[in-house]
Amino acid sequence: MRTSIKEISEILRKSLENGFYPNGQLPSERDLAEEFSVSRQTIRAVLGQLLQSDERVQRLPNGRLIHKGQTKTIIFFFPVMISHDCASHFSALWNCAQELNLALRPVYYSDWLDPSLVQGINKADIIVLLPSVKLPPWLVNKLQRCGKPVLVLEFDESPHGLLSVDFFPEQGMEVLLEYLDNQGFKDINLLNVYPVSEVISRRQQVWQKWLRAHCGKGTPYDFIVTPRLHMNDEQCNLLRQGIQTKKLPLNRLLLCTTQRAAWLLIRAAADLGLQAGRDFSTACIDGELQAAFSTPSITSIERADPRPFFMRFLTWALSGQPWTDSLYVQVPDVHLIEGESIIRN
Repeated sequence: MRTSIKEISEILRKSLENGFYPNGQLPSERDLAEEFSVSRQTIRAVLGQLLQSDERVQRLPNGRLIHKGQTKTIIFFFPVMISHDCASHFSALWNCAQELNLALRPVYYSDWLDPSLVQGINKADIIVLLPSVKLPPWLVNKLQRCGKPVLVLEFDESPHGLLSVDFFPEQGMEVLLEYLDNQGFKDINLLNVYPVSEVISRRQQVWQKWLRAHCGKGTPYDFIVTPRLHMNDEQCNLLRQGIQTKKLPLNRLLLCTTQRAAWLLIRAAADLGLQAGRDFSTACIDGELQAAFSTPSITSIERADPRPFFMRFLTWALSGQPWTDSLYVQVPDVHLIEGESIIRN
């Protein structure tokens, strides 16, 4: 079934308003005809309708159309292996974008060689990037030279002149560890189920530093599988086996590097008739806005609401003024969840 002239016109109008086309300029008639699988004659009729129906659309000397009232576009880059953090950041950005009449487009990337990165950077007016590892030099150079406002989430790229924000700084973990210490937990083991990344490594380092400073004891436990379909089942089985064989002892509080690790641990233990908060104690470093709603609720730290900083960043990005504060921003306003997952004395 062929797309009608009216439908194509509406699609192009919305695409122009939302900044889909670089600089608000439509492709050639030939490219548009191929894109919509219609004749060039049909595309000419579409373009004519656009010109008549929207005064913001004008024809350039080369014959192409341009949208003069184009909404500025934020492109939010995040890894294909999406996490709850990605979703919460996107939701917060979307709310801020709506208030400021900005378009927000998500762009997934599989690795640093993914062509969607360069294509997106070229099309964006404002760039927000959530890395999974440190940025490679060529990408740092690209972002430095793009001439657009750039924000890097959760990684400190400020030494390279890139504005960076950490919504879960080291102080956040220390709030949780201090609370556990006050509850009588001096010795704390660490459970991780994710492939080691810079985020996981940083959390491990803070845990080790805390134990040294407070003369505590602790052992790290890794139950990692290659990311794939049904990995939850596989990891849950590994944790059950670890508990049964005492390779994962429950006689000491288990601090989980992520909410997912805590969730899998609680499920695996429950399958063996053990209940967190009654038979063993566990907590997690980042509740990911879910810890309070688990059964039992999980003692954890929730990161700061990103919306106030996102609004500040976007307002600055639209101002055209230089950023005058520190290029590395830490938002320490974390929230402690005093959950049911620990045994209190």
